[in-house]
Amino acid sequence: MKEPVKALLWDKDGTLVDSLEQWVARDRRLLQMLCRKLDIPEADHAAAVAAGLAAIGVREEGIDPRGEIARGTEASIAAAMAGALSAFGQLPSPEAFASLVGGFIGDILASDKTPAPLRRGIHALLTEAAKRRIIQGLASSDSRKSCLKELSAHGIVTFFTFFAFGDEVPRAKPDPWCVERFSKEIAIPPSQILVIGDAPTDEEMATAAGAQFCALLGGAGAREDFSDRCIVAGHPDEILSLLG
Repeated sequence: MKEPVKALLWDKDGTLVDSLEQWVARDRRLLQMLCRKLDIPEADHAAAVAAGLAAIGVREEGIDPRGEIARGTEASIAAAMAGALSAFGQLPSPEAFASLVGGFIGDILASDKTPAPLRRGIHALLTEAAKRRIIQGLASSDSRKSCLKELSAHGIVTFFTFFAFGDEVPRAKPDPWCVERFSKEIAIPPSQILVIGDAPTDEEMATAAGAQFCALLGGAGAREDFSDRCIVAGHPDEILSLLG
């Protein structure tokens, strides 16, 4: 490590929680609901859903680590879906479409009774970091409501003293705003903050802010999606050795 790590800034989806497959299922359901609401001909539903999923980065071989589903906010995902669905019929205004998406996402999240599982070893790592008095924050592209619901289901909200949610931040990843705000609030320089994420946009955010970065594999990104400069961990246990 370049400097001692005094704080951790976590990504959520694919890093703390194995939630990417669940989000694919949610977005598939969202697109099906949109097709019905927008009166897209039933014969075109399958093609429209496929186009919408492709637009946000869902591939046959897996998740595009730079796609909207891996890095985007609710607003950017809605915009990408609108672009794809516009080929199948007339859409309402961007504002009305985003409102429609927000309502449907709310319904889908409310009906989800089983949260995506925590990654193995995450709870132990969060606990050990807390014992060492390492400050921990969360920077997620998800909305406040969906993010806190998921973290609360696993009983890990109290590990974090800082939150940056996708529906509240002024500038989304890979902009360094989340790291810079975290640094300011805890009075620790970015060089002593370790950002942990599963997508290249997490690394880009950390680098832009002057923070350290660890790629936790097993989420959206593979080793080749990250730079040679970053630290790479295949399992949360490996991060413990970085904490000193």
